[in-house]
Amino acid sequence: MPIPGADDLMREAERHTGLSDWGWFDIRTPLDVLVRSVNAEANLSAFGERACVARLSFVLASRLRMIEDRKRMPGIAQEVIRRPIVIPGLPRSGTTTLLQLLAQDPANRSALTWEIHAPSPPPERATYEADPRIAEVQALYDESGLTRPELMAMHPFGAQVAEECIFICEHAMTYTPYGAMWHAPTYGVFNASADYAAVFQVHKEVLQHLQHRIPAERWVLKAPSHMFHLQEIVGAYPDAVFIQTHRDLGRIIPSLARLFGALRRLHSDDPAKADVAAAARGQLANWEAGLRAMAAFRGKPGMEARFVDVHYQGLLDAPIRTIETVYQRLGLELSGAAADRMRGWLAGNAQGRHGAHAYSLADCGLTEADIERHFGAYMDTYGVAREVRS
Repeated sequence: MPIPGADDLMREAERHTGLSDWGWFDIRTPLDVLVRSVNAEANLSAFGERACVARLSFVLASRLRMIEDRKRMPGIAQEVIRRPIVIPGLPRSGTTTLLQLLAQDPANRSALTWEIHAPSPPPERATYEADPRIAEVQALYDESGLTRPELMAMHPFGAQVAEECIFICEHAMTYTPYGAMWHAPTYGVFNASADYAAVFQVHKEVLQHLQHRIPAERWVLKAPSHMFHLQEIVGAYPDAVFIQTHRDLGRIIPSLARLFGALRRLHSDDPAKADVAAAARGQLANWEAGLRAMAAFRGKPGMEARFVDVHYQGLLDAPIRTIETVYQRLGLELSGAAADRMRGWLAGNAQGRHGAHAYSLADCGLTEADIERHFGAYMDTYGVAREVRS
């Protein structure tokens, strides 16, 4: 059974919420492209179809409620997002660990999965840890299969986990995690030419919403694909600073390909849609282009001074020392209490706690020569250590 069309999904969200104002952003166009692409290309299983409809319906209803909040509470639009720390590093290069560590500092704020998906009404400090939306979003993730052990070994999904910006951008139905979950290449082509200045205005609206009742000294944001859109990020957040993470692509590409394969296998019974080798080949070209875009942006006047570099192995070997260096470079103070909270998080979140995530170049049909051809110059430039590539 195909996913309902964009108009049907939007009408159902209107019926469910009793609201009909979608705001200034044209959410219908990307939703229409997404649904058509999924129906024509993803070959979803019955389970995948249910999970897809549930997620899209949840986000659409949340978007309607957000627009209504902004009309009833005009102060939301007056919230100022000051000097966010943005992590546009390579995927599987420690960006998630870095985000989670920085989120332990009370001076920082990272958006949690539950508040990203259900930002209306704006969260309040008094109920933040026990908000009923936490259980609602956790159920959405459990029922969609994202918290199954195989996936949790690759990425920590959960309602109370700090999550990356592509989840925030679901409120624009553009620049989302959907391409990883569902084989939808036509939607991917659409995303490549989207108006990202507008998308990051929606992103900013979500942060304003979440900040309205819980002030944030600074936000910490991350998404590997931010490296393609750094100019638009600076357009939305003129004083943003950046942490670029680095790791051997010979480890990143097979790990990422296996994650994509697992996500698509969850939603489709067609093995061709979860082809790890095909995913790996696509990732080679994608991240080579992303690194070029990052280097070009860093080469613009005044931009290099905004960047701090973090190496994956250094983060693993000496996480607190790495954080101290980041704070020093950014002119921030790391309090003893914040450092203790980071140590506590590390103690409770040892790598591999959800099981082993085994991967290799051979699994993806790649060789060391492929990695060196695409990424050798980048790794030499930044002094990235080659890891064991089994």
